[in-house]
Amino acid sequence: MKETRALALLARIIGRRHGVEVEFSPFADTASTDGKKITLPVVSNLGTDDHAILIEGLLDHEAMHCRFTDFEVALGKLEPLVASLTNLIEDVWGEREQGKIYPGCARNIRRSMDVMIRLGWYRGPSAGSQEPPPTMMTNFLINGLLARLYRSEVLDRFARQYRKMLAGVLGEDLVRRIWETACKVDRVSSTSQALALAKEIVALLRQAMPPESPQPSAAQAGQGSEGQSTSGSGQGSSGEAGGSGQPGAPSADGSQPGQDGSSPGNGSQPSAGSPGDESSARKPGGTATGAGAGAGGGAGGPQGQTHGSSGSDDAQRKGDAIRQILGASADQLASGDMGDRLLAALNGQGKAGKSADDASHAGLNCGRRQMSNAAGGPDAGYPLAAPQQAESDAFRYRLYNQAAVAMSRGIEVKLGTKLESLLEARTDSFVLHKRAGRRLEARRAPRLSLGKLDVFRTVEEGTEVDTSVHFLIDCSASMLNNFAGSGRVAGDIPLDETRVVAAAAVAYAAAQVLDKHDVPFAMACFGSRHLALKSFDARWPVARKLALTDSLGGTATDCAVMRIADELVLRQEARQLVVLVTDGEPHDEPATVAVMNEVRRLGIEFAVLFIGAQGYKFQRLLQADGYTVARALTRESLATSFFEAVQSAF
Repeated sequence: MKETRALALLARIIGRRHGVEVEFSPFADTASTDGKKITLPVVSNLGTDDHAILIEGLLDHEAMHCRFTDFEVALGKLEPLVASLTNLIEDVWGEREQGKIYPGCARNIRRSMDVMIRLGWYRGPSAGSQEPPPTMMTNFLINGLLARLYRSEVLDRFARQYRKMLAGVLGEDLVRRIWETACKVDRVSSTSQALALAKEIVALLRQAMPPESPQPSAAQAGQGSEGQSTSGSGQGSSGEAGGSGQPGAPSADGSQPGQDGSSPGNGSQPSAGSPGDESSARKPGGTATGAGAGAGGGAGGPQGQTHGSSGSDDAQRKGDAIRQILGASADQLASGDMGDRLLAALNGQGKAGKSADDASHAGLNCGRRQMSNAAGGPDAGYPLAAPQQAESDAFRYRLYNQAAVAMSRGIEVKLGTKLESLLEARTDSFVLHKRAGRRLEARRAPRLSLGKLDVFRTVEEGTEVDTSVHFLIDCSASMLNNFAGSGRVAGDIPLDETRVVAAAAVAYAAAQVLDKHDVPFAMACFGSRHLALKSFDARWPVARKLALTDSLGGTATDCAVMRIADELVLRQEARQLVVLVTDGEPHDEPATVAVMNEVRRLGIEFAVLFIGAQGYKFQRLLQADGYTVARALTRESLATSFFEAVQSAF
């Protein structure tokens, strides 16, 4: 699947939608939040549509924690099993409550769940292999509780498979009581209650631990006294193990062994000497006694010894399984946190319901063009320099800016009339409420008692362009060339023949027209760093006097678009337009197109003006995705080419 989605930008956009900051940290191992900021490990910059679905599900899931998690309840010092179960229970009740308020979040998480199921991050037991009891236990509860939450038949099937395996180790009665206890999640409404329910499940396991039986001596081993030891080790403190003497594994027909003394071990396979009542099961030596009195003819002793040994093995296996579950480390448990599984799926590696060896088939281990938090946008400002160098740079910057301002005057003359005709084409009617007027608004009259006097209605008509514009000027090193692409060293060609001066000049000229018509606009230049020249609130005559830098290093166009997207999504205008002026040589063309596509999904439009005779590959990529693109090959064509690029946006 083609990688066309800008994951880092998408994550920040979703975070802003939830009112939280999203930070990518190379030091983070898992997703976390403090209620105000969501911290994620570094993920790939580019991804597929499946990646985008997973990112959206992950951020919606973490936003749930921001809304509902009590961060005063510390899980870090808890034993791993309790922490894992608490995470699972909290996820279930949190998603349930969030879905009531934000049904769109619930849909997004279900979509991400479908992707993870398809890719194998949620699955049933592996065929032909026996998973460790800790993995069986947690996967059973994870699949089962999420199946109830999402009404997923696939997850329910996985849960049933794990339940059958787990019952063969712990016994059906104990598994049933664990499941019934876990279903109390329907009554959970806080993190502390989730923790209490997790501890209740763990307490069930502790209560079901069979008491350790004494090891028989060599003399006892030859006297057929195993029945006594069987009775001692085969019964749990809550009675679920029983003394049936049947093996713990399910039978071939899928039926489960009996679990307490009130039922026979396996009704379909009765055997001589098998206990059928509770008194026999709970009586020391009862199994051997029952066996000896059973079939007669001297067969009771050996038969009782055989079944007593089997029951002892069952109890031993059950006790060992419970000890493994209770003592499991975090690495031995299937992850109960959905966020961990989502991240594992995004990175195509890790442990979450599947082994790292199986991760390669997930198909999501995309190229490692990683986007750290710092790469969420180029560094702003200038690098440090010695005083003499800084003074020299400032002088050169002023020269470039003066050349751009001088060139912009001629472009403004050519561009002004055409652009003004576009801006004046719209006439809007709007309603105002004032303190005085001819027509009283009856519905607003009760407001007078509250001291609100704007109760008169008036209709006015005026010209308005409900659009905001952000100019993005490429100031990378290649922009020091002339239109033909020669003269890479500053000073080899006149300033007014460089691409960077031409790009600034056409942006300045358009800004003059927009400022005249009160169209809000901002301006920034970029290279490998980002420098804001004018904010939306700043006055243009003042901002124009700022010195234009001549070179900001490389061409991180994708990062620059990310930076200005943060500003544009907060604008209240009906339309937002980004005017990108560049020579068309970004350092990562696919990433740049992916970022622009992500921003365009927010309703932000683009107009792209290429300066000079390079960047045709990038131009073809943009045009293939439907972007408006124009190219200026000479200074004389700047005004015409710019108008061609922006006319469709007004």
